[in-house]
Amino acid sequence: AYGQTDPIVADDLKEIGFDICSCANNHAMDYSEGGLRATLRNLDRVGIAHAGSGMNLAEAREPAFLDTPQGVVSLVSACTWDLGVASHARKNLPGRPGINGLRFDTVYHLKPEHWDQFKGIMNSVDHEADILVNEPTFIRFPDVKTKFMKDEETRREYVPRQADLEENLRAVRDACSLSDWAFFSLHDHFTGVHAPKGYRNLEIPPDEVRAFAHQVIDAGADAFIGHGPHVMRGVEIYKGKPIFYSLGNFVFQSTLTRRQPSDLFDQWGLSGEQSTVELYEKREAPPAVFFSDTSYWESFVAEVDYTNGMLNEVRLVPIVLEFDPEKPLSEQRTTAGVPRL
Repeated sequence: AYGQTDPIVADDLKEIGFDICSCANNHAMDYSEGGLRATLRNLDRVGIAHAGSGMNLAEAREPAFLDTPQGVVSLVSACTWDLGVASHARKNLPGRPGINGLRFDTVYHLKPEHWDQFKGIMNSVDHEADILVNEPTFIRFPDVKTKFMKDEETRREYVPRQADLEENLRAVRDACSLSDWAFFSLHDHFTGVHAPKGYRNLEIPPDEVRAFAHQVIDAGADAFIGHGPHVMRGVEIYKGKPIFYSLGNFVFQSTLTRRQPSDLFDQWGLSGEQSTVELYEKREAPPAVFFSDTSYWESFVAEVDYTNGMLNEVRLVPIVLEFDPEKPLSEQRTTAGVPRL
């Protein structure tokens, strides 16, 4: 669904205690540049510092800063989503507004028998015209980020784009130099690799995300904060710094948005005459993932205590989002997704 809300919600967030936030996520550009500008304008209006999006890539990658009685807090925010990523300005062209991307290419390593099967399928459907590079042991499609390689074993690998990796780590180092406490936020939708539940297992972070989180801490960050999979992931203490691989959902009310664009109606085979409620009812019908698995409706709030600059304690406060999978969502639409202790 496309995300939107009324500007007064920014006032509500400020009132309940949000002072700094991440704006790098896969919905930041749902309503293009105008929607992004409106979001940032309202956050500025209520005094919530924000990181992760901007009028060009340099701005999107800049840390946000917050003055507190305990010192200056900084936040760098990135997203693994490929769409809506901002671009750098050039001397003869302004940059493109968008989010701070930490993009990964997907490489499928195929052992010889799987490679031969794959090549055979490509040949049988006359897919050669859609292949950008076709070598004896390497195939790449025009989207650039998807590659297939002949190898000794079959596995999937995520490879970060070097410029994204280096510039984000540089932003972390800059944040550390300019603040007392530096945090990094990553919004990702990766599924766990080699996971017991297969491709739907979102609870195990890929090795590549874990490696990146370690690099962030090595660059000086005081904590790594993950979100995006909509479920909880593990917590790791690395070199005395907490890594939260995913906090899960905090507020999850995606079926209360009053309007949705025609694209979404087309996607679900509905006409422009049908209502937004009818759209939601079709999306929510079994086996809709979000509404058949309670793990999407359980989460926690993390409280981190530092003493003299050193991690002293991490407290995880469990919350539930008031959803009963045994009841129709139509009977709990106004309460589902609201956090409760």
